[in-house]
Amino acid sequence: MNLNIKLGNYTLLQELGRGGYGTVYLARDEALQIERAVKVLHPSLVADPQFIERFRQEARLVAQLKHEHIVQVFYMDEEQGHIYLAMEFLAGGSLKDVLGRDGALPYARAVAIFRQITRALDYAHGKNLVHR
Repeated sequence: MNLNIKLGNYTLLQELGRGGYGTVYLARDEALQIERAVKVLHPSLVADPQFIERFRQEARLVAQLKHEHIVQVFYMDEEQGHIYLAMEFLAGGSLKDVLGRDGALPYARAVAIFRQITRALDYAHGKNLVHR
């Protein structure tokens, strides 16, 4: 289903997933003509000013991280009552998607993924950012 909803320079094309903080969409950056992932916060969270300030602070910190196993954050804004982040789009999907599609992973592949995750967490922790 093609959404064609506009938020800033981004046209939301299709929903990729939902989580505790919001919904992630495949989007097109109209200025650069490239795909991005855009996370839009749940409306119930936008009503809490303390949450919004923490979210903005965390987004600024994550945007400073440069690591091969951490999704790059490019932009954050608020429009039409929606707070959103534009991030690097990775076509392979999430680990949850892979597990749902492939089932249990072979030991070597699971260890390789675990190593990537621990390297990313070690890097983020070294920058005083703690993943929740």
